[in-house]
Amino acid sequence: MGSDVVFGLEEAQRFAKAEALWTELEGSRGGPFFTSATWMMTWLRLLPAGMTRHILIARRAGKPVAAAILVPRRTTRRGLFSVSELHFNSTGDPEYDCALIEHNGFAGHCDAPELWLGLSKWFCEGGMQAEELFIPGVEKPVTEMLASPNLLQTVRNVAAFRAPLRQLAEEGGFEASLSRNARQQLNRAKRDYRSSGELQLDEARTIESAIAYFDELKRLHIRSWTRRSKPHAFRYAFFDEFHRALIAIGVPQRAVQLLRISAGSRTLGYLYNFRYGNKIYAYQSGFEDSDPDFRPGYVSHAMAIESAMAEGAEEYDFLAGGNQLKRTFGRENYTMSWCTLRQAKLKFRAEAAVRYVAGRITDGMRR
Repeated sequence: MGSDVVFGLEEAQRFAKAEALWTELEGSRGGPFFTSATWMMTWLRLLPAGMTRHILIARRAGKPVAAAILVPRRTTRRGLFSVSELHFNSTGDPEYDCALIEHNGFAGHCDAPELWLGLSKWFCEGGMQAEELFIPGVEKPVTEMLASPNLLQTVRNVAAFRAPLRQLAEEGGFEASLSRNARQQLNRAKRDYRSSGELQLDEARTIESAIAYFDELKRLHIRSWTRRSKPHAFRYAFFDEFHRALIAIGVPQRAVQLLRISAGSRTLGYLYNFRYGNKIYAYQSGFEDSDPDFRPGYVSHAMAIESAMAEGAEEYDFLAGGNQLKRTFGRENYTMSWCTLRQAKLKFRAEAAVRYVAGRITDGMRR
């Protein structure tokens, strides 16, 4: 793809047209699951009818080569000034962004540098007359492509981990890749569970069984996070609605994977993964973790990784977040970034200065 790419906008209210475009672009050159027609069109279809959204289309010689959804929003910042925002494959509203897109990008050519450079230039030159552009969940190299001396940029980085399954298979398998201590802990956890029966991993093959697994995952997830006094993933109703719709579409495609891990009649937990191309994305989970002497997460993910390797998957991506399990099983680490671009206006410089001073004051009070 050359630099002769031209950006244009179309309204995204005509769902059938958007779906046809995404399907065409996905067929021309895949990408991650989160920019696929399965994910994006499920999300777009469920957004409130009154929410304005546009399709940003990149064309070369008049032909669409990539696309993304832009949602405009106007907010009042700190009660002082109004800001015109644009949200890239997101809305800016936590209720509808709770689906947590990662590996964000353009449908069709999500990793082409020319697209990100072009997007930065398009925004800098007054795209939709917006003052801020929010781009959540992109891999860190994208933020460097978006950087411009004419724009202000804020980036929040989050550690992420993945296991290179193809490489692990060539090196003797998953368990062989673990440290001696991690391997001993995993084998001990498996022995503890085998006292209840043989370990087993079952994948839901129908929509009905997948929804049943999802219901149990939800129950265990909420119970676990509530017990630890932490906000759980299901706190917004849209999260449940979106993923039930995604399961109904994705299970027949084998793009959505609901797994139950058990030892005899004893349930360890459930995994909600995405299977796309040669990758598995470990998206959500619910474990029977009320007994601190057992490690259901370690055993469940280990079995899922071994199953993925047997099926020929080349990568098991734990996505953003750096808990101990991800650090132990994910040999490769990378960075997921949430990026904001701002027009170089005085009000944003003043806001940044206020935040800096407030931060210094807060740090001083903590000492």
